[in-house]
Order: sequence, then C-alpha cells, then structure tokens
Amino acid sequence: MRPLLKSQRTVNWHIAAAEDSSTSEILDKLSSFLTEHKVQRTRTKPKCPNKDRARLRANRKKDGKGVDESVSVKNKDGNQNKEELKRDKVSLTKDWPVCLGLRSVLRELDKDDHLSMAVVDADALLPSAVGQFIGLFAASCKIPVYAVRGLNERLAKELNLNSLHAVGIRKLESCQSIVATAAELLTPVSVANADASANDKKETPSDRRKRKFTPANLVTPVASSNKKRKRKKRKNDCE
Repeated sequence: MRPLLKSQRTVNWHIAAAEDSSTSEILDKLSSFLTEHKVQRTRTKPKCPNKDRARLRANRKKDGKGVDESVSVKNKDGNQNKEELKRDKVSLTKDWPVCLGLRSVLRELDKDDHLSMAVVDADALLPSAVGQFIGLFAASCKIPVYAVRGLNERLAKELNLNSLHAVGIRKLESCQSIVATAAELLTPVSVANADASANDKKETPSDRRKRKFTPANLVTPVASSNKKRKRKKRKNDCE
C-alpha cells in the first residue's frame, strides 16, 4: 500500500526494536514514574444510568410535564451520575503531571510551554501517511517527541485503560528525571530534506538519461514510401 501523503522531506522516528534494552528500560521508567504519581483511571461508572433516566421521563410524561435533561439522576446504590463523574475526572487529571492519549498529546503540543516531552506508540504511526503527518508536526515543535514499541501493551493495563497510544510529560520539577532519562535512551524524531539525501547518492547513467531532454527526430518510414511508389506505378500501367 502506497503512502497517501508525499513530501519533499523524509521523517525518521528512530524506532528501536522491541527487544532492545533501551526500549524495555524506558518503559520500566515510565511505569514507575506513573505509579509513583498515582496516575490511573478510576472506573466508577453508574450501573444503569439509562434505565433511571427512562423512568424519570416516563414519570414526567404521566404527570404532563416536560422532561428536563439537566436533572441529575442517581442510582439506588447512591452512585454519581455522568456529569458529576466528568467533573471529578477533570479535577483529577489536572493534578496529573502527564496527559494521556494521542489526541490530548497532539492538542498539548500545539500549545507553547505545556509539555517537556512526548512519547508515542509505534503502532499509532501506521499507516505511513499518518506517521509522516505526525512526524512533520512533531518535528516543528520545540520539545522532543519519541516513538517506542510496546507502549500500549505495557502501560494500558497498568493505568486501567483500554488503549494508550501517547504520553505527554508536563513541564514540572518532578518530571525532570524522566525527561533526562528519555534523552539518554531515546532519539527524537528528525526530518531531513529529500533533495539533500538525493545529492549524497552517486548519479547513475539511468538518472542522467532521465535528467536530459532529447527531442525525438521525425523520420518517415522507408517501407511506407516504397509501397506508395509501387501503387503509383501500377495505376500508370493500368491506364
């Protein structure tokens, strides 16, 4: 499958193999860093919020009153509704020294002075057009962006998430150690001009032929001219 995005610049993510020691070491460091700062999603969803909302609507229809969507609904067990859970999650994630998820990381990268580094899962860079686009955007940012294999498989279960394709580390004093460790073990994404890499290669004879333009010579075929002369002779003989 060919890439859908073509550019004059080539993106190099410098992705190490999954068996490489630097990959396993940086994943261990990230795991211990996240557990130390108690970064984990809490799953405290209400059991059946839709049933309770349906009951509320049915009761209001019987009374002849309109349904107020802003009314908070609680379960029999006393669990919170969705709106209150969202507020709790926002207040909780603001205290985290990281932002989780590819969309959240890209959103934070677009802002200045929010992150000190970002780590992306290598599987999130497929197909190649997606990796090209994210690489060009990441290289234009002022902070280092790394790609690591096995980020989703290792950290998603530990953080109680379905998937985790990117982690962004914020600019805090408590995060300086993990940023320094990543700078020693990993290489950030880089972009090189395709023209510069092409000039380094030796020019082959086929490349020279492609580069030179030679106009085609218009030549009348000899066989066709001889046939026309023979036809004219036969017509004259017949007459």
